[in-house]
Amino acid sequence: MLSIHDFNDNLWEFKIAIVYIFFADSIKDRTANEEDILNYLTASLVGQEKEANTGNLRLLKEKCEKIATHLKNIDPEIHLESTYPPIVWTNIAIDFWLTHGGRGNTFIDDYIKWRTENQTKSWIKTVNNDQQTESPNKINENLPIDIFILSKTKKPRLLNKKFNLLNPSNNSINKIKSDKDSIPHPTNSKKPATDEPARQFIKALINQAATEHKIRHLTGKNEEDDRFKYKGRRIDLHRDLVKKYPDIKKYTKSVIIKEISKFVKCRK
Repeated sequence: MLSIHDFNDNLWEFKIAIVYIFFADSIKDRTANEEDILNYLTASLVGQEKEANTGNLRLLKEKCEKIATHLKNIDPEIHLESTYPPIVWTNIAIDFWLTHGGRGNTFIDDYIKWRTENQTKSWIKTVNNDQQTESPNKINENLPIDIFILSKTKKPRLLNKKFNLLNPSNNSINKIKSDKDSIPHPTNSKKPATDEPARQFIKALINQAATEHKIRHLTGKNEEDDRFKYKGRRIDLHRDLVKKYPDIKKYTKSVIIKEISKFVKCRK
């Protein structure tokens, strides 16, 4: 069984990750075993029917079918040999539980412990592996870790990328993959208009709000200038962002509105 230290690994294998995330509690209380879990999950992934002749096995089969369907909706080509970074598996797990209910207590407790011990790693840098699908200025993306984990799991947004956990407090990087860039996290002080961390932080929130439809009237990008569209004034979007993401108040109103102009086309 995986331990908390494995959250620092580059990749988790499918079989290990699924058992750990979704079935560690059942294995602990002996209502399921790893062999049955993988047998039902394998059958569900390939569309085979497997008999379940006890109450516990029927419940296990139903859960495996639900997990397999969720995973196939994310990536139709997913299989037992697939590997993803721990942070992607965490996103998949949260997305599953938010969609279907439930939770894995062992996994969540381990994740909370890891996050507590690694509080400085609060940003994620994503590097697109498939550069043919996006223009060069869209290959890299920097997101607060909590926004990343709580976002809807999408492919290729997640599954075609490498990930670096960033330590913004001292500009150092805990490397998952070799990378030289670092994005500092905002402090509690008000930032000047030329602050690059402010730009990255506000851009990440706007991107998340638009792609996840968190703010009304904030929609897809214009083809001519690659900015999101908002049916309102910049000051109105500022109000909506502050309401939805209180942490943005770390920056002054003028800074936020200035950055809004760069990433969103608003009504004058």
